[in-house]
Amino acid sequence: MLKAYRYKLEPNQSQRYALARTLDVCRELYNDCLYQRKLQPISRYEQSKQLTQLKAEFPVYKNVYSQVLQHVLGRLDQAFKNFFRSDFGFPRFKGANRYDSFTYPQTGFCLGGRQLSLAKIGNVKVRLSRPLPEGAVVKTCTIKRSVQGWFASLVFEHQPVPLPANDLAVGIDVGITAFAKFSDGTEIQNPRIYQNTQAELRRAQRRVARRKKGSQRRGRAVLLLKKVHRASAIAGVISCTSIPPQSSESMERLRWKGSRFQACFVAT
Repeated sequence: MLKAYRYKLEPNQSQRYALARTLDVCRELYNDCLYQRKLQPISRYEQSKQLTQLKAEFPVYKNVYSQVLQHVLGRLDQAFKNFFRSDFGFPRFKGANRYDSFTYPQTGFCLGGRQLSLAKIGNVKVRLSRPLPEGAVVKTCTIKRSVQGWFASLVFEHQPVPLPANDLAVGIDVGITAFAKFSDGTEIQNPRIYQNTQAELRRAQRRVARRKKGSQRRGRAVLLLKKVHRASAIAGVISCTSIPPQSSESMERLRWKGSRFQACFVAT
């Protein structure tokens, strides 16, 4: 099976510039190829052949690893496939705030120690929060820009090891007053993070509303608002360390459709 680990990057000033430049080049390529496909019927492979000529005319594309550019074309082609095969909308042009990641699909990256080597960018320092499993084969590397900085997601093949079997079982009841209660009496209190950050969130939203659209001050205010939303969001995931090891777990799930709540139990 495939599994992904996410690591925080700590690039220096020149590396931050290279990452932002790569992101802008990929976004411009995405928009240009989308505009070309709107004008005339052309396949991904025909656009891929035109990359060589594009690099000769615009040297800025030479600063981006070739497979990263190829992945941009695949990303656009997948957007068109989703549009024709499902209920997704027509692919749209990406603004600076709507394109925030690029991918090394096969090669061009290497994780060694606490440094991640990226082609055309350099050796970037990594906060290695947890090491990769022994024998893991990394398939892809996705670099993403977020409010908290730059992150790298490494997708690798992983063979899960089953836990030792036992006869223990636990029931989980998710509520409002308490976040979760277990059949053995353990209780996790509701932190109510969203309610406790309403005042700070209100001030951040008011600051955005008072700034002029398109100004740098509004951009900084929007960035601050994103950070407040990020801090107030509840992940909704119960930590595995808070649950004793059990062979089976039963959790109550409420079905909201209908006039009355219907409780059903999901065993895992």
